[in-house]
Amino acid sequence: MRLLDFIVKHRRIGRIERWERERKDGRWPGWAENDLGRDYVVKFTLDELTALDEDLDRVVVSHREQAATRQRERGTEGEEIVFLTLLGFPFTLGE
Repeated sequence: MRLLDFIVKHRRIGRIERWERERKDGRWPGWAENDLGRDYVVKFTLDELTALDEDLDRVVVSHREQAATRQRERGTEGEEIVFLTLLGFPFTLGE
């Protein structure tokens, strides 16, 4: 399990590093100016973090369904695969 976790984390890091290189090289005009990147530090209870996860899942599923409808109606022109990653975990400031 630790090896699998290591592989998954490094693939995630690799995708982010590749995006940064390609964005800087001008490969993704329009996309590069509208990419998402945010960090938040919020105080939550475990229940609140669980609720946030459920809310975000509903939002992503809704957008995925909208994209599927668009694909059926208009095709895939202008479409790209988008990598989304979100981690939420407890930590101590100053460590």
